[in-house]
Amino acid sequence: MESGKKSLEELTTAGVFHVPEYQRYYSWTEPEWDDLWTDLYTLPPDKQHYFGTIIIQKTDETESGGSTGGYGSSREKPINLLIDGQQRLTSLALLVRSMTECLEEIAPETDHEAEILGDVEEMRETLLIEDNIYQLQLLDEEDNKYLEWLLTGHDVHEPERPSQRKMIEAKEYFDEQLDDLTASPDVNPVDVATELKQLWETILELELMVYVVDAANPEKATLIFDSVNDRGRSLSTFDKTKSFLMRMAYLAADDEGEAQATIRRIRQSFGEMYNDHQTMLESPYVTDISDDAVQRYHFISYFDWSNSDEYSDPAFLTELKEHVRTLRREDPQACLEYIRNYTNSLERGFNALAKVLDRTGDDDISTLVQRIHRLRHATKFYPLLLKA
Repeated sequence: MESGKKSLEELTTAGVFHVPEYQRYYSWTEPEWDDLWTDLYTLPPDKQHYFGTIIIQKTDETESGGSTGGYGSSREKPINLLIDGQQRLTSLALLVRSMTECLEEIAPETDHEAEILGDVEEMRETLLIEDNIYQLQLLDEEDNKYLEWLLTGHDVHEPERPSQRKMIEAKEYFDEQLDDLTASPDVNPVDVATELKQLWETILELELMVYVVDAANPEKATLIFDSVNDRGRSLSTFDKTKSFLMRMAYLAADDEGEAQATIRRIRQSFGEMYNDHQTMLESPYVTDISDDAVQRYHFISYFDWSNSDEYSDPAFLTELKEHVRTLRREDPQACLEYIRNYTNSLERGFNALAKVLDRTGDDDISTLVQRIHRLRHATKFYPLLLKA
């Protein structure tokens, strides 16, 4: 597949999509699910919906469908890394799963059962699973298994992480929307099936701007991601920081090997920080804490305290950008070293705060943490805890 405007149906022909571990966990909530559902369900038949940018990186690997009991296809599919688009595609997969369940339930109530179930099979094979291969896979093993359970109708255990909870809540949200279509006692099942077939056609025709990066040039994905996502899109300051640091590392490095090594390290660090952020969200001490907020606490402890205006979000990213860009102009190697040091320090900060917010025992440190959080505005102490 080449870069360019594609439909979602065309995108699915590129192979399967693996979400790298250094990407953000699933984080969409009801406002995003509601926008997705409303945009798709209310779209006029003669209109196309622009679904945004998708960035995929080719790999040299393929995945073959495992046979079950000696049966099954040996077909191989190319593996692509999904650099940008996992929130949308994960949500879309959960919506399609809800659609297939709804159609399977109402099909026997019509005279078109075989035809409807044929549509269900098409939906399943196009966007969910074909030849025992899942079309979308998360490289975080725990979350991927949870997603697989949701997409195949297995009973799921109580979610253990915020990302798993959001996935099951997304599925429940779409189930509720479809339940509303069938709630009336005099509803015609054929009409519902027709509506869902039209919705499926709308999904297949979703318009995308797809950027395809060769396996031999992975740093290009970083440059595209930074260029596309740093121009007014709803992306967190933390995510923008990751893409900016990777792009500056690529530009400052003397050779490609050094650039790729630094970019890999940045990705690993941000993957660990996403994991630490998951731990924070489970803490009884905070109802919600964004990764932008944690980065801001770190900024206060890491940078000069002389100007409080610099602590605001996203002003501290502007400050970081100016400093890194100046270093790259004056001393590229010093710039690389600064990027490594800042990334390592930020990772330590996330890890330290995660450990603090995870202290719920009856030891002295846990007791101190509990006392701090009894105070009003306890978050003001977080930069001091990181500094310590």
